[in-house]
Amino acid sequence: MRSQNHPRQGWQKLEESITPSTMRDEICLTRILIQYCDTGEVRVLRELRGWFAEINEVQRTVMAKNIRDLALNSRSTKLFESFQKIYDTIKEYDTADKPGHLKRSLEEAGL
Repeated sequence: MRSQNHPRQGWQKLEESITPSTMRDEICLTRILIQYCDTGEVRVLRELRGWFAEINEVQRTVMAKNIRDLALNSRSTKLFESFQKIYDTIKEYDTADKPGHLKRSLEEAGL
């Protein structure tokens, strides 16, 4: 069984060592994605949702698109279910226009 503390502590130390910036936000998002995929803990999704609400609209939009792309591209992998839940948590922030074929792909994937 994996230790619940040590990987997260390393990521949090890295986050805390960087002044607020886009780079810090990318590190935070990466930590949250890895942590949820590793543990499946609902509290991680709650953390993601709260954090997403606090970042600026441009970053939210870009990060929501990136998460959507991760979910779509993981369809045939064991990570799909995790990314599907992650995307579902923040998809209200995926406000960028989507062409028809992408909308169909999202619907077919259950996203």
